[in-house]
Amino acid sequence: MEQIGLDAVCTKSGQIEYNPWVEMYPANSIYFTDPVKAGDTMTSSVTTNGSGSFTLVLADPTQGWTKTYTKTLKSAVLSSAEVIVEAIGSQTIPPCPDFHSIQFSDVTANGGTFAAAGTVNSTNLERNGVLMTQDGTLSGTSFPVSWLHA
Repeated sequence: MEQIGLDAVCTKSGQIEYNPWVEMYPANSIYFTDPVKAGDTMTSSVTTNGSGSFTLVLADPTQGWTKTYTKTLKSAVLSSAEVIVEAIGSQTIPPCPDFHSIQFSDVTANGGTFAAAGTVNSTNLERNGVLMTQDGTLSGTSFPVSWLHA
């Protein structure tokens, strides 16, 4: 599994700290030290040559940095693509401010719109029976994810 993105970590003081990372599972995540702030525009891509070589790119044009990670993983199965807001850590609801809404845009798979890439599944974040997020409608290459928990 090839992944690149951001962790939003809630600090003990209730602030959010953003940590960019890359992962080629089953290897551990590699974290970057580059700064990310709330409201930054982020871009990312995962590409493959189809023979096990992957290039993962994460950039924050707002802060002026780009990270490129290349690795070969011959055992990778090219069967799906995801664009997600994902819960990590404990199953308790963290005491963090909400992120309001995240807009994913220009999402493509195999050179076409994400909406036309195949079966689209939507999974909202839920913790202990509390619905935390709501995915918006995928329209071509974009969709929002909204924070619901107050």
